[in-house]
Amino acid sequence: MGFFDSVEQATTTFNGLHPKEALALAGLSMIMVDGELEAEEFHSLSMHTAISDKTRKRAFDVMKREPGIEKQIELVKSSFTTDDQRLACLTVLLDIAMVDGNIDATEKDLFEKYLEAFGVDHEPVKEIFEVLSLKNNPTTFI
Repeated sequence: MGFFDSVEQATTTFNGLHPKEALALAGLSMIMVDGELEAEEFHSLSMHTAISDKTRKRAFDVMKREPGIEKQIELVKSSFTTDDQRLACLTVLLDIAMVDGNIDATEKDLFEKYLEAFGVDHEPVKEIFEVLSLKNNPTTFI
């Protein structure tokens, strides 16, 4: 085992997921919720600085081991220790859902499940939604 492997293991939460891995798992669950792996959505997740290839691979492994969305949400929830982590995750989920200019019903449902599981105040999430709506609006620069 290399130095960085031991450091990453030391910062892993009790359920075996580092918060970065939990973020990747949540993002992958949003990408896959409609049954399609869309390039724009995957690229949006890949752009997040906290998520490396190794982190994404670990999240894929967890997703294969725990295919049920409720269990995945519970793993993600239990891996975050701060409200900032939860809010950042919700921001990433919204950005992924909105990147193609359309939030479909399955994406809305999944987002609501994460929002309920995290128990965060809706006001900052509404503000984030407004900013991301502007960012992801394809007509903004026409």
